[in-house]
Amino acid sequence: MQPPLQLRRNGAPVPGFLGVCSQTEAEQLGQALETVLGPAELAHFRQLQFPLRRGSYLLGRIALKRALAALLAEPRLERLEILSGVFGQPLVRAAAPVAAEISLAHSHGVALGAACAAGHPIGIDLELIEPTRVDVFTRVFSQEEFALLAAAGVPQPSAGFVLWTVKEALSKALRCGLTVPFAVLRAKSVVPGSAGPPGVQWQVEFENFWQYKAHAWIVGAYALAVVIPRKTDLGFQPDGALRALLEAGPGRRATG
Repeated sequence: MQPPLQLRRNGAPVPGFLGVCSQTEAEQLGQALETVLGPAELAHFRQLQFPLRRGSYLLGRIALKRALAALLAEPRLERLEILSGVFGQPLVRAAAPVAAEISLAHSHGVALGAACAAGHPIGIDLELIEPTRVDVFTRVFSQEEFALLAAAGVPQPSAGFVLWTVKEALSKALRCGLTVPFAVLRAKSVVPGSAGPPGVQWQVEFENFWQYKAHAWIVGAYALAVVIPRKTDLGFQPDGALRALLEAGPGRRATG
């Protein structure tokens, strides 16, 4: 599954795709690892001792490679190796130089990878909404931010998860990850999105990073966020097969 992100900036399209993978697909493709993973990835995969860690690694690699394959017109996934930078950020290594911006997220049996044209930063995050974790967010996020979410119609107990995905997606676009205080990634405004059914999409802008914006959704049991430059338009909606996958819930796909 490789839906286009439908990015436009200054009226011109920006090539970009979303790669999607479920645990079931990863298990099937894992029967022929050499067609999915490159040599360095295979070596790392074989060093992983725990099945859950192996499953998560393979799941994420397939999703991100699907996005890259669509962007670069490279059908052979094993030719696109995804390595890790010093902060754990995904990096691409291939036989020919690759010019692309990438981001990766996975949660409980679903992985999403985003890839778009170089020079156009992007961040993505996905979280399973688990009501038992709500108290964590009330301790780390401000009441002012929760008030913004409530005023925009973000329901409880999903609000904290929406805010988490927005902040983590921003941290990925900034390439710092969640190594900075949450207050630095503070939301400034939250408004309902103009597309899709009411109450399932929001747009978020940031207090300290005015040049970025987030699109956030609640789809089934998941919160999803994509962060892009503020002046770029995003036509993507989590519909069709992706919506069906997220609405199905984690089930047996859970990878921890």
